[in-house]
Amino acid sequence: MRRLRRRRALEWLAALIVGGACGSAAAGWQLLERTRAEAAREAMEEQLARLDAPLTLARKLAREADERRAARAEAQQRARPLVHVFALIEALSRARTEGVVLEQLAQRAEETELQASAADEAAAAAWLARLHALPGIAAVNVRELKRAQEGGLARERAGRGAPIRVAVRLAWKGAAANAAGATRGVSAKGEK
Repeated sequence: MRRLRRRRALEWLAALIVGGACGSAAAGWQLLERTRAEAAREAMEEQLARLDAPLTLARKLAREADERRAARAEAQQRARPLVHVFALIEALSRARTEGVVLEQLAQRAEETELQASAADEAAAAAWLARLHALPGIAAVNVRELKRAQEGGLARERAGRGAPIRVAVRLAWKGAAANAAGATRGVSAKGEK
């Protein structure tokens, strides 16, 4: 019986020693792997620290490029009415109508207002027809078309009737879409 107990005690002791050795080996391996992982993490952090300044600069440059792009788009949007005016002035200078004198030109947002005086009805009608034919014009709205009031003596001396006053509002093609887009852009900026 004693022999059997000693044998069992020795087996238990041997099992304990073998188990401890295996556990120690596993723990040692995990410690080694953790040390390697920690060294790799520190090396990665050092690389990232070296790349932080260039990455920050790259982000700043990308942000500035986006801001320039947005500013350019806004400038083009705001310049569109001036482009319309310059095109209108050029077209009016090429398509002169005899007997019509342009007195005033006003640009408001996406519409242009013109005031002119015409020698007679035929000159006024020809001028309005030329305005309709201008490129980029969506609509020509006549706001006023009447004879100017002059004294009777001046009319008799001239030998003809008083000039005709013509007030016209020009609507440009795409003006409604541009105004809606500008409104959306303003509301989007407000939401930011």
